[in-house]
Amino acid sequence: MSRQSQLYQFSESPDRFQRKDTVELLLALLRCTLTCKKLSIEALAHAARYPSCAVKNSIERLASLGLLTYEGATINIDHRDRLRLALEAIRSGVDSERVCRALDFREFEDVGSEALRLNGYKTSTRFNFKHSGRRYEIDLVAAKDCRVLCIDFKHWAHGLSKSRLSRAVKKQVERTEALKAEKQSYGREIGIRRDQKMAFVPAIVTLADCETRLVEKVPIIPIPKLGTFLCEFDFFLDRLRIIETN
Repeated sequence: MSRQSQLYQFSESPDRFQRKDTVELLLALLRCTLTCKKLSIEALAHAARYPSCAVKNSIERLASLGLLTYEGATINIDHRDRLRLALEAIRSGVDSERVCRALDFREFEDVGSEALRLNGYKTSTRFNFKHSGRRYEIDLVAAKDCRVLCIDFKHWAHGLSKSRLSRAVKKQVERTEALKAEKQSYGREIGIRRDQKMAFVPAIVTLADCETRLVEKVPIIPIPKLGTFLCEFDFFLDRLRIIETN
């Protein structure tokens, strides 16, 4: 099993969604419920281009596993259901970029947050704080051992120009330095001790499926590579921008 598969493994059986038609149905379900959380089985069958009877059987299976609910011929999916379905699709081998394209911006962040949580990090999403009279927000603050990852999520599938990345990196470094300066005030909220020496690491996670790169020593991590980056984090340390506290 690959590291990426291990990252999202939380289901009972590793092969229950290996059939291609069921995996594609998960993607169709995510796309169809992006703006509307209720959907008829007939509409899903039309979107997925599968027979209604086959779709109904798959929906019953998903419902029995607690991944959604349905009444009669209507499928009901809330925010948590969509996150579980997205993680299930990734765990089943669907490319994470394809899955995240079917999610909105906040759901994209939540998939990344779940990846960190399953790797042992204490996570805080949409973390708001004040520094020098100014308000800041970091999409995801993840603490583990003596490190704090400060992640900015960019729902970019393309257009990763050097200038665009440089602007994003500059802003993320500024946010990370501001949070480091307020460690005494917000340490408990992010899961660290006030007297603990910490390494604050700014990072950016994007939707684009490319290679992990460094811009001004800040990692730009495609969502499909996030699991590998977390597993190999220590190998990156000597090349990363580390903002340390005493």
